[in-house]
Amino acid sequence: MATVPNSNGKMQPKIKIKDKKKHLAEGQPFDFKFIKVVVKKSNSEKEGKDLFIERDWVQKNNNIPHFANVIKSVSETEGVEITMNCNIDAFNWILAFVKIKTSFDDKMENAGTHESIRMADELDSSLYEKMDEISNENCLNVLVTSYFLQLTWVYEKVWKYYFARNFSEVINSCKISLTNVNPAIIKDIAVRISEL
Repeated sequence: MATVPNSNGKMQPKIKIKDKKKHLAEGQPFDFKFIKVVVKKSNSEKEGKDLFIERDWVQKNNNIPHFANVIKSVSETEGVEITMNCNIDAFNWILAFVKIKTSFDDKMENAGTHESIRMADELDSSLYEKMDEISNENCLNVLVTSYFLQLTWVYEKVWKYYFARNFSEVINSCKISLTNVNPAIIKDIAVRISEL
């Protein structure tokens, strides 16, 4: 049985809802501390994978700028559901990558100078270790999703670490139609590749 986080962060059984308005009117709790993100492969896909991301984490330090912009005008007493059309593995990779950085950022916030320097080196090492999971098959999905989420620092790291060095292999391994990719991303790739 699928589970979702409740207001205390504990997992509870997920309830299938046929009539959402009726369901909410009956007082079924919706945990406003989380953003529900429904990840689908495309608009035509009827059901997607439901993920729950802490609202405070998204907003803190603008960890995921696109989501932070979406929810900035939404009251904390309202639920938020965002649908993303992207590769679920790329989305999960990006979340894990950002969480590595934010966990180190939180620790370094209260650390002394020497400790911060050591932790910054450890952060770089952890990020590069995670980037070793990038491949010809998933690189473009990660770039496109990070660009859409306005995670410029992730986009730049993946670009420099993998894509720029493996451009032709990535494009040849690409399983998505480039016609489905945001034209701004295609333009950015074309400009950058012409400058290599």
